[in-house]
Amino acid sequence: MNKHVYSTVIPTKPATQDEPISIALSEDGLIHECNSVCESLFGYPQEELLGHHISLLFPNLASVPLVRSSEVNPRLKYLSHCAIPFLSIKRNGKRFASELFFNYLNSQNGGLRLIARKLENVKLDFLANSQPLLQAF
Repeated sequence: MNKHVYSTVIPTKPATQDEPISIALSEDGLIHECNSVCESLFGYPQEELLGHHISLLFPNLASVPLVRSSEVNPRLKYLSHCAIPFLSIKRNGKRFASELFFNYLNSQNGGLRLIARKLENVKLDFLANSQPLLQAF
């Protein structure tokens, strides 16, 4: 499995609520870069996130393979398509809901691009118990 990630330059302009969170990941879920929206929303500087598993921000992804057969895990793709909310945790421990979208980068280096959007008015007790939704078919 190729564990490199496609690297792009992400603008460092100030974050707005209209902009999505954007995170570049290796196929095994390690963070390689993030945009300023991710930094401001989660409270981590990019340098501190680099090399950490995505489950630091989205704990329900801790035991879920992100890639299968050089594609986004079909279960994650399905849940993203259905707009199922995912639990998100800020550096200060505050929890919120996010909608996640995964894109597999069909480049020489492989990797994933995770696009996320903060959701409002989602019951967090549902999110904490949503791990069975992420189990493989």
